[in-house]
Amino acid sequence: MLVNGLQFQRIQLSDRPLFDAAYRSCRHEGSESSFTNLFIWREPLDIVWTRIGNAVCVVVQQDGPVYALHPCAPEREQSVQAARLLAEWFDQQGQPLLIKGLELGLAEMLAEEFPSWKIEHDRPEDDYIYSVKELIELKGRKFEAKRHHIKTFLRQNYNYAYEPMNGQNALECIPLAKEWLERQRCEDRIMQAELFAVEQALSQFDALSLSGGMIRIDGLVKSFTVGEALCEDTAVIHIEKADPSIAGLYQMINREYLAHAWPQMSYVNREEDMGIEGLRAAKQSYRPVRMVEKYRASAE
Repeated sequence: MLVNGLQFQRIQLSDRPLFDAAYRSCRHEGSESSFTNLFIWREPLDIVWTRIGNAVCVVVQQDGPVYALHPCAPEREQSVQAARLLAEWFDQQGQPLLIKGLELGLAEMLAEEFPSWKIEHDRPEDDYIYSVKELIELKGRKFEAKRHHIKTFLRQNYNYAYEPMNGQNALECIPLAKEWLERQRCEDRIMQAELFAVEQALSQFDALSLSGGMIRIDGLVKSFTVGEALCEDTAVIHIEKADPSIAGLYQMINREYLAHAWPQMSYVNREEDMGIEGLRAAKQSYRPVRMVEKYRASAE
């Protein structure tokens, strides 16, 4: 769609090579720098995109206030120019400027270029980065509780089986995803949005070149996880669901998936905590080696 000079379009599977090339060129480490994330959430969040010069620019229209994600170009100066044109677009729409997911270097350049903009750290959007080796081995006192949970799981579920995910068995995970979401008792709108995203990842598993794993108990899928390579040394986990009534199951799927799918990777990005207290505590308990800090730019 053409809006005041910018040609926005819906995301399609055929767009993947373009997005992958853009994200490699700008070396943004955030989990939103993933075509998969944009594709599976494209309808619930009404995501569109456009090219501004060499920059790929994404706009999210149904996730609270309308916002753009960091403009991604090979040179930061090109991203700054794209941000300028996005600001004009927001103004033409009668919308306050909001750009999210900015990495520090670009945020600093925007602060210098546009002194009237408010640039601030967006802590709920920071991604957690972990050592794959540490999460597989779980050595030392800092992982004592995780080892205990896994021992409990193994003691109570001797008949479990880990299974790599593929395009066929991925579909068997959809009922568990529905069950998990129903347990959360969240608003129907939110539940349907997340279910759409999960179903897209599972039904388009091969087309999106995803990786995944599941744990069966008595032949039934009781947990699953879906991820992919974010860059040459870092994997990213997009989805992780488990039956919460089974002690140690989350710890088990986390360890087994990394051990089977990504032992060669140095790091794993387990995405953000969205400011949810319980989720933040859970992510911190795995002892991240660092955070991917993200910033937002806004203007009235």
